[in-house]
Amino acid sequence: MERSIYYKLLMIPNKIRNGLFFFTLSNFLTRFGLNIYPYYWDKEEFIHVTEPKIKDNPAPYRVVQLTIDEIGLMNKVLGIAPGKLENDIQEGHLCLGLKHKNKIVSMVFAKTQNFIYKERTIKLNNDQAYIYNLYTLEEHRGKNLAPFLRYHLYKTLEKTGVKEIYCITGYLNKPSLKSNRKLSIWHKQLFLYVGLFKKYHWHFKLKDYGTTQIG
Repeated sequence: MERSIYYKLLMIPNKIRNGLFFFTLSNFLTRFGLNIYPYYWDKEEFIHVTEPKIKDNPAPYRVVQLTIDEIGLMNKVLGIAPGKLENDIQEGHLCLGLKHKNKIVSMVFAKTQNFIYKERTIKLNNDQAYIYNLYTLEEHRGKNLAPFLRYHLYKTLEKTGVKEIYCITGYLNKPSLKSNRKLSIWHKQLFLYVGLFKKYHWHFKLKDYGTTQIG
């Protein structure tokens, strides 16, 4: 028991250096009914973005609009309730997928309707869209697939009249922040979400960034 506690104490400096300490602390607090989650409301500049290159032979890859019948297997991969992704498509949300030899290796969703995020209603104008559930299978990461797929989502949304695109990025989610640096994504606002016992929910705006690019 003492050895286990000693080992955990030794790991704290390492977690701080890797930016994982507060992420671990937040997960620990959820066990006691307290959910603390800081997040960015980000805007994606897509008008002048050039098509990213796949770091692999591009021939076997193709961008497709995924259907309800195809998306089901991704529920388990993302660790969400069965039927959630199918329901999003049924409600009219756009889902683009990147296939490699007919296998889905990356996907992304977009919605143009008002939505609820952690019990907070976020309203979108007719020319605005929100991107979410961008995911690449682990064995296919490092090939620049997510930026490539995101670019094609931009182009698809642009054809429907969308002029502004937004996303939410976790303040502690370093992999997503690192990935976003490859794109023209700008912080607009920083919020702190506090949830208590899954019953009470608060969102506090901590900062307005104006035009601050992720760096």
